[in-house]
Amino acid sequence: MINLISANTSTRVSTATPDAHPRIRSALTREPVVLLGGFEATISVMRSLARTGVPVDVLTGDVGLGTVMRHSRHCRRLVPAPHDNVQEEWLEWLLQNASHQGSVVLPCSDDGLELIANHRSTLTQWGYRTVPANDEVVLKMLNKERSYELARKIGISSPRTVVVTEVDEFEAAADKIGFPCAMKPIYKHHHAQALRWKAVRITDTSEASRRLVAQALQHGPQQFTEIVPGPEDQYFSYYTYIGDSGEPVFEVTKQKWRQYPVGFGDGTYHVSISDSEAADLGRRFCRGVGIRGLAVVEFKRDLDDGQLKLIECNPRFVGGNELMRVAGLDIAQLVYARAVGEDDPDMTRYEEGLTLWRPFKDLLAFTRLRRRREIGLALWFRQIARLHNFQIFSWSDPVPGLLTPLYRIPDLVRRGLPRS
Repeated sequence: MINLISANTSTRVSTATPDAHPRIRSALTREPVVLLGGFEATISVMRSLARTGVPVDVLTGDVGLGTVMRHSRHCRRLVPAPHDNVQEEWLEWLLQNASHQGSVVLPCSDDGLELIANHRSTLTQWGYRTVPANDEVVLKMLNKERSYELARKIGISSPRTVVVTEVDEFEAAADKIGFPCAMKPIYKHHHAQALRWKAVRITDTSEASRRLVAQALQHGPQQFTEIVPGPEDQYFSYYTYIGDSGEPVFEVTKQKWRQYPVGFGDGTYHVSISDSEAADLGRRFCRGVGIRGLAVVEFKRDLDDGQLKLIECNPRFVGGNELMRVAGLDIAQLVYARAVGEDDPDMTRYEEGLTLWRPFKDLLAFTRLRRRREIGLALWFRQIARLHNFQIFSWSDPVPGLLTPLYRIPDLVRRGLPRS
């Protein structure tokens, strides 16, 4: 068992792992990488690997925001896939570009995860290197209803859920879950561009709600889920890499204080912490479902019973990756080393109390929370009046951070900016 041991502002993580790889390659001859999808996590991984001599190409399904990465000094090539089925486009590109065979293929999105899980043998036959993982479990984690079922089987709490396939099932599902509840796609990545939201809050069975449900059901079954009661700062994430032996190579935790959209969005303010309860529960979940490789398990503490409840498990790189890197754990380097057979990088230091901040989106989150009387202006100023790390902006690679608002703001305006 690997335990978190706090020591002032840093955490020592045991790295006694029997399946470390013995071979080390020179940075001058490191194999190229192809990153599949994503944005915030993709930029972090791209910068981390490119700084150590790894040529990085990016396949993106977002022809707008995704093209921001083209302007990074660390991106060798960016290939957009403008069609609906990005997985088919990516696979076709990988199989047609013989010069990239031998590259390491890393998932930074759910589409990337699903592509590798379904076509690992094909990619391997064509000479690509892939991330070690239990593909059967990966596919189950992509199904939010299935991941909750697995959690309950091993005794880990999760929100109450009902799957709806027809509009007429809506009221019965709402009666069982209660109001307010949340509606989210079973496979959120399949219809991300069409729905434009990860989840939506449902407060009644009015005609407007029925129309919203009907619109969502056009894109597949929807999961109606209990909204775990509690403030926004009660989200905790467990990061780990499970080796072939079934033991964690490293494990750490962080806390998410705010997100946007509020309740169901991407984190806007993260803090590196050491939380033994989240670590124990995350380790138990990974072992219980049989995860191998990279995993990020998110929980939220229920205000009513005090329990941590599973929100989701992402067996891939996520938006908080940059916080892990600046805190001392370069997960991208570890995953790359495991794929190509290099020695593991040093994963023994983890500095607590560091923050990862998204200024513009955090301002939007603050305005929402202030209207709900969940945070005051003085508290928000105290939290942001310090040195931060940023998901996208970097002084050594500034252009992506400067261009991102040009793509973000029009989309936010279309959705409707919150009033302060």
